[in-house]
Amino acid sequence: MNGKRTQLKYYLLGLTALSGLISAPVLAQEATEDDAVTEVVVTGARDLAGVKQKRSTSSVFGIDKPLVDTPRAVTEISDKLLSRYSIKSVYDFTAVAAGTYTGSYFGVPGSLNIRGTMADNYYNGFQGLSNFANYPTPVDATSSIEIVRGPTSPVYGAGQVGGFMNFIPKTGYGEGTKYVSELGGDASITIGSYGEKVVTGNLSVPVDWKGNSAGLHIFAKAEDSDSFYKGMHPSSEVAQIAFASDLG
Repeated sequence: MNGKRTQLKYYLLGLTALSGLISAPVLAQEATEDDAVTEVVVTGARDLAGVKQKRSTSSVFGIDKPLVDTPRAVTEISDKLLSRYSIKSVYDFTAVAAGTYTGSYFGVPGSLNIRGTMADNYYNGFQGLSNFANYPTPVDATSSIEIVRGPTSPVYGAGQVGGFMNFIPKTGYGEGTKYVSELGGDASITIGSYGEKVVTGNLSVPVDWKGNSAGLHIFAKAEDSDSFYKGMHPSSEVAQIAFASDLG
């Protein structure tokens, strides 16, 4: 009796193995036919946020080099990004630049804290005075800002180890042309809480200088506001004139 049961067990095991061998090629063939991929289409979208860094800069090593090929932590804030994120002061940079923090200087946005130290301010590669709540740094007067995290390049001399900001001022360059081709500008008035009153204006003028194409840009800003802090009355007037031209 035990011998018959053993033979029956082996017989059932043999049938199970045989059915698996017969069905395996069929399943493999069906899976291959159903999962066959004949074409792969990859689509992309434009940089709608305006944060892609395309142009070259000399702020890091002193030589023009694309930011994507620069082995340093650099964030470029273009004029489009300033408008899209409504950036009005250096304190608003914390929304788009990693490793940056606002400094506590009685609400006066003079400079930024980068990696634990107060950042140096550069203007088109030239180091400015340390602005510890002396006056609000005019973000509206710049076409782009480069925030570099880490020590400055030796070409700039001594600087803060945390990082620095390089402000590129607005000039007479145009959108589709090298220089502005016609007179243009804008003006704005801001009235906000705590008695905030700010007036700004921009004016771009095409210039023909000694037969060379050129552009002139004038920026002005005036503020007369109250403050959240007692005894603080932010009041400042800033004017900037930038001229750009081809030589020869």
